[in-house]
Amino acid sequence: SYLANVGAHSGHLSYRDDHNSSFGNNQTGGIGYGYSFNENWRITASYGSAFKAPTFNDLYYPFFSNPNLSPEKSDNVEAGLRYHDADTTLSATLFDNRIRNLIAFDLSTFTIENVNKARIKGLSLAGSQRWGNFTVQASADIQSPRDEATDHLLARRANRNGKLNLSYDWQDWRFGAEILSTSSRYNDLANTAHLDGYTLFNLTTAYKINSDWSIQARANNVFDKEYVLAKEGNIPYNTPGANLFVNIRYQPE
Repeated sequence: SYLANVGAHSGHLSYRDDHNSSFGNNQTGGIGYGYSFNENWRITASYGSAFKAPTFNDLYYPFFSNPNLSPEKSDNVEAGLRYHDADTTLSATLFDNRIRNLIAFDLSTFTIENVNKARIKGLSLAGSQRWGNFTVQASADIQSPRDEATDHLLARRANRNGKLNLSYDWQDWRFGAEILSTSSRYNDLANTAHLDGYTLFNLTTAYKINSDWSIQARANNVFDKEYVLAKEGNIPYNTPGANLFVNIRYQPE
């Protein structure tokens, strides 16, 4: 790989060669360019290719494997615009990912299959704003993840995902609340098994004991929302209800 920064310009080049005893040699790489109009505004564009071989379990695990799987290959193009200053960051990224032989597990048939041509295109938006002790962060992905042959949505992939986070700093404390939301999806490649969208609400807090030690707590799904990420037939897989994590962190200055 090679990276360069020359004045307001930046660029990168990369190349990779994978040798797989089952699937031979596969070359991938990428190229990217960025330009800073000034200290606040920057535009970028990039192209990259990728290779992913099926895992041993994908090929040979009893009852649901598929020994005839082909490796995944993909090409991704992105273009982005970003703004930042001391208190504000904003970004918008357009992406178009074309995948050949996408490896997809279909719970409705309990088999792993190749989707001959899949395409995931869309727009990612993100931003943050600080007002004194308050900070707001938000992000949203609006996408179309589809099987190009059938125009069906890819299994368990939503068209819209979003996140909103509000935090407040007070002395050595930080308090936060966040909302995670996703739209409806399908459990299968044929788009016959519908999965409802859901929204989760989480709370966080952190306390800085001294310059090296801190304690943090996180309460997830505080309203004990019932939601489904995947099903086997008509039976949903369990998802976590309300839960709490507390951790102590040591990070010397």
